[in-house]
Amino acid sequence: MLDLINDVRVTVWKEKAARVPHFFDEAILEIDASLTETLGECKREAEPSLGAIRDI
Repeated sequence: MLDLINDVRVTVWKEKAARVPHFFDEAILEIDASLTETLGECKREAEPSLGAIRDI
């Protein structure tokens, strides 16, 4: 179920970014307790999940 939600989320973001040039300049994080892969290009003061560290 989370894979489906994440796939739809990415599709919506791509469509929004095509219409709004500066869409990805700022992000608001709404935490829902799911872990999603990130490349961390714009992270500041972010701490990794301990569960994710244990899984590595």
